[in-house]
Amino acid sequence: MDLGGVAPPGNVQTVAYRIVEEALSNVARHTSASQAAVTIGVRQHKLLITVDDDGSGKATDPKEGNGLRGMRERTAQLGGTVHAGPHGDRGWRVRAMIPLGEL
Repeated sequence: MDLGGVAPPGNVQTVAYRIVEEALSNVARHTSASQAAVTIGVRQHKLLITVDDDGSGKATDPKEGNGLRGMRERTAQLGGTVHAGPHGDRGWRVRAMIPLGEL
């Protein structure tokens, strides 16, 4: 991962990788999605990771399993946040923000 010639700290890279891995695994296991999109960017000195799918997102919060709990815990250890839930008319979104500190 490269942010304009500067790599994020290793712990941020590891957490980012695990978030994407778990979110895509959840798409494959738990949805009827035909596609998923991963977007990674930087906003206000934070790494922003978004994983969207076009499956059948539900209007209620699902029971939180180990995967989502793990994403939240890893991200919180770095001072970040993870939000997951339905978005739009269909689909599901996982969005994580991880502080980058001084690069």
